[in-house]
Amino acid sequence: LYLIYKFEGGKFYVKKNYKKYSYDFINYRNYLVNTNRKLTEDKEISVLFFGGSLTNGYGASDEEKYSWRGRTCDWFKSNYQDVEFKFINKAIGESGTYLGTFRLQLDVIEEKPDLIFMEYAINDMYFRSDYDDTAMRVETIIREIKAALPETEIIILITTDNGCLERNK
Repeated sequence: LYLIYKFEGGKFYVKKNYKKYSYDFINYRNYLVNTNRKLTEDKEISVLFFGGSLTNGYGASDEEKYSWRGRTCDWFKSNYQDVEFKFINKAIGESGTYLGTFRLQLDVIEEKPDLIFMEYAINDMYFRSDYDDTAMRVETIIREIKAALPETEIIILITTDNGCLERNK
């Protein structure tokens, strides 16, 4: 689990000394070691997008081109032109971590991705999920992935909208 604070010069940068919690599945590094190896040495990588409607492209005029998922895929393809990519979209609109835990084995683990982008934050809020229950489900998803696929790296995106700003201050 990484706290990414910027993309620059074709590299992921991770916030140093970010240790709000000290769970054993969190690894604090300066970059994504396995992802970097897949991109620079193996020249092939599978990237899975797991989340709700924003991951699926809600609000974008062209979800494959203008969603954060589509733009992330384009960024990878333009910065690593000699790499063979397999992009897997496992996002379902109007779903949160409650459904993510149920879908995990079939939709994520069986795909055996090298890198996972996960975004579920906003739908749990709209479904009025309790904070502790949501945190437990996120932790369950991460632990299950890491138990089954220890080399797979996970990037968690936290998304919000104007309706969430006051609640999340």
